[in-house]
Amino acid sequence: MFLKFFSFKIIVIPALMISLFSCSMPSEVKNNSSEIFVMDTMCSISTDSKQASAEVSSALKDMNTAFDSCGEKGEAFRLNKKRSAKCSDYLCGLINDSMRLSAAYSDNVEISSGAVTLLWKEAGKSLKLPKQSETKDALASIGDNLICTDGNNISLSDGCKIDTGAFAKGYALDKCKDILDKSKCKSAVISMTSSVLLYGEKSDGSDFNVQIRNPDGNGFLGTVNVKSCFLSTSGGYERFFTIDGKNYCHIIDLSTGYPSESDLTSVTVFCQSGILSDYLSTLIFIGGTKNINRFLSSDDFKVAAFDKNGKSYISRNLDFKAV
Repeated sequence: MFLKFFSFKIIVIPALMISLFSCSMPSEVKNNSSEIFVMDTMCSISTDSKQASAEVSSALKDMNTAFDSCGEKGEAFRLNKKRSAKCSDYLCGLINDSMRLSAAYSDNVEISSGAVTLLWKEAGKSLKLPKQSETKDALASIGDNLICTDGNNISLSDGCKIDTGAFAKGYALDKCKDILDKSKCKSAVISMTSSVLLYGEKSDGSDFNVQIRNPDGNGFLGTVNVKSCFLSTSGGYERFFTIDGKNYCHIIDLSTGYPSESDLTSVTVFCQSGILSDYLSTLIFIGGTKNINRFLSSDDFKVAAFDKNGKSYISRNLDFKAV
């Protein structure tokens, strides 16, 4: 299982119904559409190449096993249990790329967060809050410096556990793009619910149209026209658990060890890297409106974010139109 949860819906129109956005789909990819359940979500694969679709599907199934940190058959689960293992290229790549991102941007979203995120996942099941001492101990086991990499050999120290949830879908889409680049595919849409790859170009040369759904479920907040890119959305408006009358978001703030209390309801990041869009959507959501402005002027990614009062925060040069 993968510990990143969202509150909205992605709809890829007109061929597929999934949840969070609505993306216009090139007509040429409609006839090569399939769905598989990976990384705790229904993933839709639509391409103009049957062979590329099959290769993408196979790779996603392999990554599903590699990145699973909760199921006993998961490679990440076994690493957490054994503390040291020779890992697949997929898992090693994910760990190394995620650590580079955390070092570059912030340590408030880290792959080494498993001790805390798994603690709160159990709280969501039992509907019983963890003790403060348990949260404190779990926080002491977080730190990418506790992960030692030597080629494909990965070791964890001082109670550290990995949780791939904030990175896995975006990284998986990066690997899907690598497959599409090597194929004869010219156009594709691969949707993993909270993360999407819009690949290639439409036959008429027009941009992809992305509609960002209102997190309260009533219509859309606006539309974005984009060329080939990755996009990921994070939020916590509907997906939560309730204990003693209080709602707890499923996205964990590592600065406190507790579920995020962000005043943002939805953050969508558009960029040319799947793992970066996945990571940043989580980081920006947790940081809330007090930190949002520093992310709105980047040339490396674009942001469309919305707060609890309905105010929007839109990157410069992002072709966003409110509805």
